[in-house]
Amino acid sequence: MANLDKTLSRLEKYGLRVNKDKYDFFKMSVEYLGHVIDSDGLHIAPSKVKAIVDAPSPSNVSQLRSFLGLMNYYGRFIPQLATLLKPLHELLCESRPWKWSQ
Repeated sequence: MANLDKTLSRLEKYGLRVNKDKYDFFKMSVEYLGHVIDSDGLHIAPSKVKAIVDAPSPSNVSQLRSFLGLMNYYGRFIPQLATLLKPLHELLCESRPWKWSQ
């Protein structure tokens, strides 16, 4: 409560206002930019994990780039991501024909 009071006092001191409809206090966790932030740290939002798992197989290079971008965004949570994604990155080479397989 003391930190909250100091923060709100400082906002008031500098003439900044907050919209009460846009904030929540005393929540156990907050979802922000595809991450969940709580007392244990930063985690991937479950909705994003579902989006990755349920993503359709890419049918062209553009869709593959989009998928790789999503995977790289969460790279800190996936051990040895570069090794796992190497076969997918190889599909981006123009010298290789597009062939999606298991």
